[in-house]
Amino acid sequence: METMLPEVAPIVSSRDVSSDGCSVTEAPINRAPKIPLRQKLVQIVIPQVPKFEIPSDTQQVILGIPGFLCTKAALKPGIQDLNRDGIVYLDWGEALDFGFTNRIIKHVDDYVKAITEQFGDQISVHGNSLGGFLAYFAAYSNPLDVKRLILTASPHLLTLDPKTLSEHTNIAPFIGLMNNVALARFMSKDTISLWEHFRSGVMDDEIKAFWDALEKMELLIFAAAKDTTVRGRMCLTEQSSDFLEKLIVDPEYALANKPGDRPNVREFVVPGDHVDVFKGATSAIRHLATRDLQAPLPDEIQSDLLPIEAVEELVRRSPRNVAWDFTRSSLPSISLSDALHSTVNAPATLLRRFTPGTSRSGPALELERPLLSPVIAG
Repeated sequence: METMLPEVAPIVSSRDVSSDGCSVTEAPINRAPKIPLRQKLVQIVIPQVPKFEIPSDTQQVILGIPGFLCTKAALKPGIQDLNRDGIVYLDWGEALDFGFTNRIIKHVDDYVKAITEQFGDQISVHGNSLGGFLAYFAAYSNPLDVKRLILTASPHLLTLDPKTLSEHTNIAPFIGLMNNVALARFMSKDTISLWEHFRSGVMDDEIKAFWDALEKMELLIFAAAKDTTVRGRMCLTEQSSDFLEKLIVDPEYALANKPGDRPNVREFVVPGDHVDVFKGATSAIRHLATRDLQAPLPDEIQSDLLPIEAVEELVRRSPRNVAWDFTRSSLPSISLSDALHSTVNAPATLLRRFTPGTSRSGPALELERPLLSPVIAG
């Protein structure tokens, strides 16, 4: 499937034996063509629907959307672990997620339409971190095409109001870029305004239409137990968020009035921090992808998930500290030559870190999480 190809394909080699019958050499016979840097930069800035192919025996398709200022590298758990058992997980292409820009809003809408046209049935849309905002709009614009929203560490209860944003996240300066005056010409003002009204509870005709499009949508939600990037309870539903707020004041009353089961909503807590959620959620996402939302989970999957009351309050930290802690933990695994390679091939590879212990003479390097993902709500 073309959308699943890694950016750097391993070299396929043949073994050549010399005339003396003793010495053996490795002869490369195939190498993936390199994408010119200029073309790569264009793909990052101008999102394009990538080529994809959906096998005829596919039962469900999931479109993945990365977090703000992240690339498809943040979707690696889905690309690796969700493409099986009748499921096709499509990353959103080479683009960097700049937020509510006119190009990105159109890109997501075009991609949903292209997938459903080829698949011929409803799909699921996954939003990681702030990609959950865009997942909501994908469902709003295509209510007949989207059956389920999957949200991982997505603070979808937030507004982008600079006055309140810092109360709910340690990376407000980064998220606040979407409201920056200098970037206004690139941002979709109508989309931002609609989201602000939607989240603030203003019920005019347009917002009512937004709610009508989403009220029958299935929501599968995962939050981090100890999120140091955004407030974990803002990644759950409003009922659960209110429950967690009351739990602090009066645990006995809150537990006795815990939100009941909702047919179109299912939410869990994943152990770990913001960047751990999607990886920790993939088994449950895969199991439920082709089943009813409320289908029971196998014990081995359920045991790795936590109840919603396990969400802890956001620990107040500066954006600099969030960035420094992650960078410090990553630097030992990046050699000088690898860092130079990343810089030359920026920004796509610059947003990733290399697997520790991988030698330059070995096979193609395996790329992991985006380097800046906890800083930029990836």
